[in-house]
Amino acid sequence: MRNDMVNIVILLVLAIGVYSGARRGLILQAVHMAGYVVTLLIASTFYSSLSKTLEMIVPYPSDTTASAFSLYNLLKNVQFDKTFYNALAYVVILFIGWVITRIVAATLNKLSRIIVIKQLNTLGGAILGFVCNWIGLYFLFTLLSVVPIQSIQDVFSGTSFATFIVQHTPIISDIIMKTWLAYV
Repeated sequence: MRNDMVNIVILLVLAIGVYSGARRGLILQAVHMAGYVVTLLIASTFYSSLSKTLEMIVPYPSDTTASAFSLYNLLKNVQFDKTFYNALAYVVILFIGWVITRIVAATLNKLSRIIVIKQLNTLGGAILGFVCNWIGLYFLFTLLSVVPIQSIQDVFSGTSFATFIVQHTPIISDIIMKTWLAYV
């Protein structure tokens, strides 16, 4: 039942991405996407120094010491606390970049009025909106996947869109797992 609800929320978030991208149009949504790509590059550069600071400020969440990880049960020698702080730092930087991108895009709102073929503008914006929301969900669920709280881990057990997003997002999944996972 919980996975069904999570799947419905995921589909709703992706539908909102399609709708908002279609409304913004291709050009304005491309500005958003470019801002997010720049933010990803910045996060890739600075997450490790921020993770050390967050480690001193934010306690590592755990409901028991015996909590199992649904997605990472085969991995040995992984320091999940360090992985959590790497992921948290990355997501914090992404959130700050998301806010800055939204502010910049709002000032460039007149770009949405540039004449482009209407169907291309709407379809291109919808596709980019979907991709932006998919990537946002990817980072959210990847961060949650390293939190050792059983109710959160239950979301990743069995088959769910959350598990699919974390394990099968093209290109990003491999890069992020190699970057975030801290081995002993």
